[in-house]
Amino acid sequence: MNLFHYEPLDRNSNQIRLLRFSDQLNSQRGYVLDSFDLNECPLYEALSYTWGPPLPTSIITLNKESFEIRQNLADFLVHFRIGITLLDENDSPLYHPKYLWIDQLCINQSSEQEKTHQVKRMAEIYKQAQRVVAWLGPCDEQSYRGMRLIADNRFVGKLPNDNYPSTFSGINLWRAMDKEQQEYLNR
Repeated sequence: MNLFHYEPLDRNSNQIRLLRFSDQLNSQRGYVLDSFDLNECPLYEALSYTWGPPLPTSIITLNKESFEIRQNLADFLVHFRIGITLLDENDSPLYHPKYLWIDQLCINQSSEQEKTHQVKRMAEIYKQAQRVVAWLGPCDEQSYRGMRLIADNRFVGKLPNDNYPSTFSGINLWRAMDKEQQEYLNR
């Protein structure tokens, strides 16, 4: 269904694509991909998410051409367009990011050469992002309960039952996971 044609990135440079909303006010699902040198690109946010199942899909307009995306990404784009805005300590808006980096859109998934080249650079792309947004999906009946549990730091790093048997004798799995994720989360 995708009619979109990617302009190739210069693999000899540090080029990436960033997504922005179309300037057309009546375009609910219109987006534009712009190419930039990673070292000279504007502020952007990177999306970390699960692609989800291949069906159902949704159609967006990318550079005025039809582009089919998975439903989980379509849900994110709707929520993001509504207004995920960075707030300061007084809950005043700092800015609404103009650009996003989303692997499903910013990397030509039909080109094995480009995927190989860009995937090797993903750590750098995420590291340079102004913020990394983790999208778990739209809210459901358990979302608020889960967010309250995360906010309640009494449970951070603890198993629900301290006597839980470990198949990794002597290894604290939670500490190992925390150490592994520290560098990624401490941006």
